[in-house]
Amino acid sequence: GCDISVRVKPWLAKNWLELSATDDSDVPPMAVCPESTPHDVYTRTVAYVVRQLKRRDGKTVIARNICGRFAAVDDAWGICKLIERYFSEVAPATTLTFVFRHPATGFWMGSTPELIMEYNSGELSTMALAGTLPAESTASWDSKNIVEHEIVADYMARRLGRSGISFERGGRADLIAGSVRHLCTRFKAAMQEPLSRRDFDALVETIQPTPALLS
Repeated sequence: GCDISVRVKPWLAKNWLELSATDDSDVPPMAVCPESTPHDVYTRTVAYVVRQLKRRDGKTVIARNICGRFAAVDDAWGICKLIERYFSEVAPATTLTFVFRHPATGFWMGSTPELIMEYNSGELSTMALAGTLPAESTASWDSKNIVEHEIVADYMARRLGRSGISFERGGRADLIAGSVRHLCTRFKAAMQEPLSRRDFDALVETIQPTPALLS
């Protein structure tokens, strides 16, 4: 068996990929974009989204694929050490930082302060994270950042309200992540027994993706 449970669900995919099994021969490869997003495609997409948001408001972050190869290292251990060194310099202790490799997915790495869902000591919790300023800035949050944050927080409140679980919504607060600070609203629910894996996954599905992300 495995000591760590690893499951991956590509955005908009119907099924989770179970990566915890020691025998990975029956795990189908996950489709990954093999080429970087052309700059002109990216700029046209941004322009299109801007036009849409001017008509209906809202908030969206556009992601761009950047593909490449490691020139200095060609073995798995060397890549892991390189990534570890990079994140140790740029990622604070409050972020979730990860790197994993699997035949079905290849290498994936990331670092985020955003907690999607957690059960710990009888409490189920999640957060809405949107709005950004430099960490050293002493400026107050402007209306643009507050409105964008509330779009995400209100969306999550509505979605969590459909779950049948009584979540308590906290107030807006700062969350420092490296060189930036974000606006954060936390949602918590008392729950003595953890949800089953199926119910936990269903709850995550309910709130993701938030209005802050468009791939």
